Amino acid sequence: MWNGIVGTDCYRIKSIDQYEYLGGLTYTDSTHEQQSKQHFLSNIKLKFSNQKNMELMLSNRSYLGKTNGNTDRMLQGLDIDELTKGKLATINNTLTWLYRHGKNVFSYHADLNFLINNHLYRFNTRNASPLFAPHLRSEMKINRLEFAGSAQYVRRFAHDYFVRLALRHKLQTFSTTIKGDSLGTNNPFIEKPLRFNDNGAELSLNKDQGKFRFGLGGVLHLFNIRSSQQLKLNVSPKIALAPLFNITYRASMMHYIELRLKSTYQPMSQNTLFDGPYISDFKRMNFSQIDNILAHTTELSAMQAYGNFLKGITLFNMIALSYNHNALTYDYSMLNPIISRAISRNASGGKALTASSMIEKKMISIPLNIRLYGVISLARSPFFYQGMAQTSNSSALNLNLRLKTFYKRGFNGELLAGAAWANSKSDMLNSRQNDYLLSAELAYIANKWQATASAGQHWRKVNGTNLGYTALRLAMEYDLNKHLRLRLVAQDMLNLKQRLMQERIVDNYFAGTRNIHYMPGNVMVGAMVTF
Repeated sequence: MWNGIVGTDCYRIKSIDQYEYLGGLTYTDSTHEQQSKQHFLSNIKLKFSNQKNMELMLSNRSYLGKTNGNTDRMLQGLDIDELTKGKLATINNTLTWLYRHGKNVFSYHADLNFLINNHLYRFNTRNASPLFAPHLRSEMKINRLEFAGSAQYVRRFAHDYFVRLALRHKLQTFSTTIKGDSLGTNNPFIEKPLRFNDNGAELSLNKDQGKFRFGLGGVLHLFNIRSSQQLKLNVSPKIALAPLFNITYRASMMHYIELRLKSTYQPMSQNTLFDGPYISDFKRMNFSQIDNILAHTTELSAMQAYGNFLKGITLFNMIALSYNHNALTYDYSMLNPIISRAISRNASGGKALTASSMIEKKMISIPLNIRLYGVISLARSPFFYQGMAQTSNSSALNLNLRLKTFYKRGFNGELLAGAAWANSKSDMLNSRQNDYLLSAELAYIANKWQATASAGQHWRKVNGTNLGYTALRLAMEYDLNKHLRLRLVAQDMLNLKQRLMQERIVDNYFAGTRNIHYMPGNVMVGAMVTF
């Protein structure tokens, strides 16, 4: 099987950002931005099977992307011209070999991935300013190769029970090269590849039949990092045991409860391992003080699902608690009233709690679905400000109610009501944002054509400031034959001059309000061909 897509997209955007810093600084940043992107994506899958006891599967996923962007800014009377260019190439290859011998199975799975990412940033000031250098340029190149292989043997010693023995090897080689001028400097650190090895062995006892099912065991990891030059980085711990724990109870085919413990070890991303400074944009200088490349996350989750076809009820609940050990965080300070200094470093103590619930009722007498969904999340993240340890607490609650009909011919309708509340708070910052949405859609389905009309109202409240917009959408599709379909879409027809949307930007040391002017009402006509 093969499929591919080639695409390009271009857009322009106008926004006004209002920043509020902890030190009392407030200013407005007016931006006109235009971007162009080109994409190519290819997927190939091959499968060989002797229809008895052996299967071999190969797959390849390749992506090539290119971006070009220009931004004109007006910042406190200062004209700034920014240029960004980027090239990204990813190639992912997967091989899976499976051999069955009676009730026992031997398998091998391998992933080979390549990544090449080049990013160029440059800006110029058109008039003199004591805050910025007149010209600034930085370039980051990241090359990464990943190989992960796992050979496992599943030995079934009873009808319900089996033992899994697996040997794992994971290799990552990556190099990061940073170049710059003015405030940036050439950084020879990590120009030569680093090699990160994760060798492991898994042993687990599993039960996969009956109402009560489980998997108990662990993975023993051996970590190692190497480089052709002296590094300040290390790997700690060198040896780690990650537990494997999941228990499932199936009261029936449509009602089950699951409890799972997950422990993962991951190396830090390459763009945080440089020896700085690196210029991410004209207002921020990045440095690194990371001394341990390994981050560890522990997550405990519980899930419950219930379904009843006769009564048309589906119920789903999930709760997850996670804790981050030695994760990535930043130490913020200000180099001058506008330019900030961000130092990446290690810290523990990040916590997150997420709970979600969904109940859906499918009416028996009429094709109508009623669904109520809600999710709440609480998080606590450590960070530093001018070397002092701080914590940021965030909370979010989302609720939505949807009613939708499913007639095969004739009229169908949909009603959607949603609300979202978000709050971010620390000793230095407090930000609140509330969103409310109410929309309705009416559709008509015929033999060869269908048409829809929808209208919605969106209200947003950010720290006491209210903003709202109304959207109207019309669409029509017509099938000329089984290979060709014509489509017409008209969007935001009530916003023919402009469409204004407001976003809240919350960081640990500043908050901003972004007013974005989107493209006004538009009409698109196209054809879709299938073979």
